[in-house]
Amino acid sequence: MRLTETPATLFCRTSRKCIDDPVRPIIKDAMHIASTMFANRYYPPST
Repeated sequence: MRLTETPATLFCRTSRKCIDDPVRPIIKDAMHIASTMFANRYYPPST
């Protein structure tokens, strides 16, 4: 793993269309964060 790799680029590497597309990983990461927040709000993890 490279030092410049962020969760967004790491998440983006799973889809092959993401090469040289700086916007798509940001959108994907934002959607991932939003879905996580939504899940935590309506289905809180049991601690």
